[in-house]
Amino acid sequence: MFSAAAAHLDRTAAIYDGVAVRYQRAADQGTGHRAQLVLARDVVQWNSQAGDAFRAVLDLLVSDSTAVQEEAAALAGEATAIAGALREWAQVGRSLAAVLEVITGADVAGAAGEILLRRARAAVEDVTSLVSFIQDYGGLPAGLREAVSEVLHSD
Repeated sequence: MFSAAAAHLDRTAAIYDGVAVRYQRAADQGTGHRAQLVLARDVVQWNSQAGDAFRAVLDLLVSDSTAVQEEAAALAGEATAIAGALREWAQVGRSLAAVLEVITGADVAGAAGEILLRRARAAVEDVTSLVSFIQDYGGLPAGLREAVSEVLHSD
């Protein structure tokens, strides 16, 4: 069984991976940019207020560049972590889809079982439902694991 929710989460994770690469590239370029600013500041030999102002602006840019580099590196790390979490959720969606395929036609006991199946089917199709399902059950609930076990052992 295909999980539209898992596919959507995988695509979103890939986008976050790309964002992480771009942020890391920006962070990696920060040292080189600061070196160029320092070189430009040191080359200026004007003994005037204009020279002093120019050097002061470059000093400000150097300090801002450090903060931007640190922030870009932190954002790269966050984007990588988000991509990983999205992939984990997508895997739960794929596992849920596989379980639903295995237990198709099996009798899941009672109203609670029907509610669980209804929620599981919705979770396979919709990201919001999948996230809600994961938050409520922490992954694959015992009732579905038991249903799979019964189906596999009934042969």
